[in-house]
Amino acid sequence: MSTTPPSEHPPTKATPTAKVHLVTHDDVVKALKNGHKLPIDADTSGTLPGGPQGQPDPDSSESAAAVHSHIRTIVQPSTSYPYRTVGKIFAGREGDNTTLWTGAGVMVGPNLFLTSARIVPKSEIGNNFWMRFAPAQKESAAPLGWAYVDEIYGYQNSVTGVSGLDYMVCRLVFPMGRDNTGWVGSFWADKLDDYIGVLYDIFGYPNHPATNPNGLFMDVQHDIRFLSFTLEPNSKGKRILTEGARPLPGAVGGPMWADFNGAIRVVGVVSGPNTNRQYLVAGGEPMVDLIKYGLLNWPVPPA
Repeated sequence: MSTTPPSEHPPTKATPTAKVHLVTHDDVVKALKNGHKLPIDADTSGTLPGGPQGQPDPDSSESAAAVHSHIRTIVQPSTSYPYRTVGKIFAGREGDNTTLWTGAGVMVGPNLFLTSARIVPKSEIGNNFWMRFAPAQKESAAPLGWAYVDEIYGYQNSVTGVSGLDYMVCRLVFPMGRDNTGWVGSFWADKLDDYIGVLYDIFGYPNHPATNPNGLFMDVQHDIRFLSFTLEPNSKGKRILTEGARPLPGAVGGPMWADFNGAIRVVGVVSGPNTNRQYLVAGGEPMVDLIKYGLLNWPVPPA
């Protein structure tokens, strides 16, 4: 495992590029029901892996919309659980060591992290690009190491910009969740009542000139409460609206989570701002299913 700061480790010819698979929710549901993989390039099939911090609950619930008390802090220490499951994403074009895009993500399996599908622009999906994930990234240090991404699952989505299907799961070249960080679960529900009375946190690495220049530290906004959710047209994806400051560059992809019965579960990832400068978070049943689909297709043996 390399502990070289991501910003100082240039890609080489041996750097893995991220292969993207775009799927539909119907196909994912069918594959999960049948317990097998779709006929696309993926690893050997197997049972869902266990792990030190659990895994998404097959009976979990969905996403909706929120408001918060706008308490914003830098996470210290970021290497304790569950904070260490959150990390910074760096991405760029093949053969070029320049980081062009950054964001945040969260470990949701032994070798799997969840983030926004907007980390890499749609125009780049058909090209070769590299991506790496550094959990608990702090300034230029990666205290838990980092790893490249070699495969990605995302949904076919005609929506440009923020969307209720704006998420993807990314496979790391080695199981950082199993060996380094643990991971968190996921949650979706059809009814808003299932979210009321729960306090949520939103994490990321926002570039705030005064308090967090260049997104050097993990940032969290506490005490977010759901208000409503919007069903994405022609899908079960949910657009979650939150009150608060406009998301800054580097915040996209960060998880929104809460403690459900003693377990941390993600309800969505930051997709971006709306016209009122509020957070929009993407979640829903398709997000939970995509995580389970990644776990099914990319199994990791116990340590």
